[in-house]
Amino acid sequence: MDPFEVRMQFIQFLRRLNASVFLLVLPKRLLNLSFSPNSQPLIQKVVSYAIKNFECKDDIWDCIIEET
Repeated sequence: MDPFEVRMQFIQFLRRLNASVFLLVLPKRLLNLSFSPNSQPLIQKVVSYAIKNFECKDDIWDCIIEET
């Protein structure tokens, strides 16, 4: 996978993770949810992807900085 593809995929993972964490932080009554989304599997997926594509570490780091 080339660095551009790694970057695009990692950004998608981070955005899903950010949305998942956002849902955990908001009060349930505002969202009218009866469950609490579990972001642990997504966190593991993001970390695994970063490790798998370690050769693109600079691009991955840039994605983290830009998306947070």
